[in-house]
Amino acid sequence: MDTILPHTYWRVGLCSFLLLAIIVTIIFYVHISAIIFVPWFFAIICILRLYRATPLELRRIEVKRMSLFVAKLAEGMSGHRTIVGCDRQDDFQAKLYNIIDELNSIHFTSFSTHAWMTTWTAVFSTVLTWLVGIFITQLRYDLVPSVGLLLLTTCPTLSSISQELLDQTMQLQQGMNAVERLNYYRTSIPEEGPRRIKNSTHKSWPQHGGIEIQDAYMRYRSGLPLSLQGLNLSINPGEKVGIVGRTGAGKSSLLSILLRTVNLELGSIRIDGIDTAHISLHNLRRRLAVIPQDPTLFLGTLRYNLDPNADPTDNANDARLENALRAMTLFHDGPGTSRNLILDSPVESEGTNFSHGDRQLGALARALVRNSRIIIIDEATSSVDPRTDTRIQRTISTEFKDKTVLAIAHRIKTVVHYDKVVVMERGRIVEFGKPRELWAREGKHSQKSMFRGLCDAANITEDSFCHRPGHDAK
Repeated sequence: MDTILPHTYWRVGLCSFLLLAIIVTIIFYVHISAIIFVPWFFAIICILRLYRATPLELRRIEVKRMSLFVAKLAEGMSGHRTIVGCDRQDDFQAKLYNIIDELNSIHFTSFSTHAWMTTWTAVFSTVLTWLVGIFITQLRYDLVPSVGLLLLTTCPTLSSISQELLDQTMQLQQGMNAVERLNYYRTSIPEEGPRRIKNSTHKSWPQHGGIEIQDAYMRYRSGLPLSLQGLNLSINPGEKVGIVGRTGAGKSSLLSILLRTVNLELGSIRIDGIDTAHISLHNLRRRLAVIPQDPTLFLGTLRYNLDPNADPTDNANDARLENALRAMTLFHDGPGTSRNLILDSPVESEGTNFSHGDRQLGALARALVRNSRIIIIDEATSSVDPRTDTRIQRTISTEFKDKTVLAIAHRIKTVVHYDKVVVMERGRIVEFGKPRELWAREGKHSQKSMFRGLCDAANITEDSFCHRPGHDAK
């Protein structure tokens, strides 16, 4: 954009100067030609007004369709195994070909409108040249032959210069349309809070990891219903708290307000007594460790994924990274195993050379390296097998035993051994307490608790509360 717009400005200015110079020269020697330049000028303006709206709209439509094409192509590249496995190749190809046909129709329409502009500009410029030639012929005895020849050879260039001027004007308008969109994104879209606030927190915050949520109300966008309604929750430092509930209960919304990806409409969240609304996003998100449902690994090495700022020559830091990997049971000592061999192990883009369970353990190792006081786990075991689930739960209970852990659970069995469980329904906390107490709780008319209903649906019995993860599985 920085190079296209100045270049286009220069081309528009040059074409305008040349066009004006030719018109002034012709009128200076053939005064009567002024009467035909006025309608010619208005004809060119009419062509521009009729032509300019179409390319702009076609460009907008093309950008939208091109984004769909790129998205569909990316879907095919990343999900080709699923498409083939479900025998949906024909459907996918049909949708992709439809988008390509739409793009081709847009390009054909754009070519047709440009041809229409070129044709009519050439027609009017040819008529103008023909009339000027007639006037020069009538004044052949009053004009110097060299001047007449100059005018006759210059007139045909009006057509090419006019077309170039119209093309450059349209490119300039399209470029300014992009500037308009950028300005809209810069000024009209709500932004997050400031990334950095000077002296917003102490370097050691949070020291304990206590969380206090008071009367929290949140909605994702103005006009939408509330996703969280009057949430009140107190979590002591070092507690392991599971968050359960059916789909749409508000579990992920709770994660959003903790990280301030969505701001509260009412209420407050305090961590170690400090309101997170007064903390910069950089400090808040750097001090909390998040284990997502789909962990992300970057192209590079294990050392880079655990600590992007790690110095390969720092043996003390390498030892810390290696201990984190061993704590996650990702690697074991063996003949010829060295620290560099482990930490310099290659990681492909998105960690495709690791299983999903190993990627989750890698994310846990990253959180262990950061030594955050608060660990947030977003359904980290929903897509792994029971054996890997057991490994992850054992790691959480041993390596994060002195950390505050909030786990959004898809499998109820993974949180039955936690200190407390939060049961959510329609953006509210309906039950909160120790898992076994909630399991045994009964309401009016001997009605079971909601947590008991979730446990029964998952075939969880009373014996499940007696075993810690990893202690009963070999």
